[in-house]
Amino acid sequence: MSGANISSMTPGFFVLNGVPGLETAHIWISLPFCFMYIIAVAGNCGLTYLIGHEEALHHPMYYFLALLSFTDVTLCTTTVSNMLCIFWFNLKEIDLSGCLAQMFFVHMLTGMESGVLMLMVLRG
Repeated sequence: MSGANISSMTPGFFVLNGVPGLETAHIWISLPFCFMYIIAVAGNCGLTYLIGHEEALHHPMYYFLALLSFTDVTLCTTTVSNMLCIFWFNLKEIDLSGCLAQMFFVHMLTGMESGVLMLMVLRG
């Protein structure tokens, strides 16, 4: 049997292409994502600040909303920051550990968001 088993080799990095064929329009494609990201971060951080500093909002349901807001900010930051790096700076490579870390945070935060929503329904 000649040759190495290719399926057992893990790649050192992955190449993320963005939108193939539209490399010249990557700036224009990224602008709506950037604006939506800024609005999402500003709104969720404002909501978290308001719940933390207003005494009338110190009830369990509002704490769940603050936790949900924090989860949304971190989930957006996990995905959109890498996407904007691809579009703006042409950083198309991600190594295996970075890919695994991003996958971990995306799945963990999605599960956390579902758990917080479930707790909000049960608390009701």
